[in-house]
Amino acid sequence: MITPVLLKCPACGSALEAKDLDQNRGIAKCGHCGALMSIAAPPRADGFRARPEVLLPPALHTIELPDGLEIRRRWFTPAVIFLVIFCVAWDGFLLFWYGIALKAGAPLIMSLFPLVHVAVGAVLTYSMVASIFNTTRVRLTWKGLSISHSPVPWPGNRTISREEVGQLYCRRVVNRNQDRGATTRYEVWMCDTNGKSRKLLGAGLDEQQALFLEQRIERALGIVDRPVAGEIER
Repeated sequence: MITPVLLKCPACGSALEAKDLDQNRGIAKCGHCGALMSIAAPPRADGFRARPEVLLPPALHTIELPDGLEIRRRWFTPAVIFLVIFCVAWDGFLLFWYGIALKAGAPLIMSLFPLVHVAVGAVLTYSMVASIFNTTRVRLTWKGLSISHSPVPWPGNRTISREEVGQLYCRRVVNRNQDRGATTRYEVWMCDTNGKSRKLLGAGLDEQQALFLEQRIERALGIVDRPVAGEIER
């Protein structure tokens, strides 16, 4: 005889009742204190186990719209401060160098030698400004989704109709560098109805943000979650 498992609220210790559980979404809400928690979703008949509901991460914000939902994420994080310091030092050195190189009588090679460094400095400075001011907006309606990065122009703005979307999934990408070790980033990808994959969102996302975006986009577009090769393990 199998003994049923008594589920208790981790916040107040009260026993959870059947009406408190939403197994399809993998969440529970305590009927006594109102605390939300994740629970293991049961496997489907084909053995596939859906992910538990991912609650709204602190760095993301949702805004209800008359025709849908908008999810916003500011790019600025404390890590940007180090990029600012690095750019100030890099660009300051180049200004000092050209202050000497452009004086009368200085050899031409002094002006030509650091051109690659100037290009790198320009890219880093542009990225720094975007990281300080930009916000990513994901707008979801019954027609599809749109992604925009502003106010600093940045690639990746797009509008995708509901008919194009077959499935969404999240990937973990690990880059290994001999000097810095391994770095990990998370990305949200889309499989279109032709079976082709393309990245929707990536820069700056952590795992919870990526999974939340996947779930909310799928829910808004009425897409049933299915396993995809290469996605984050369940």
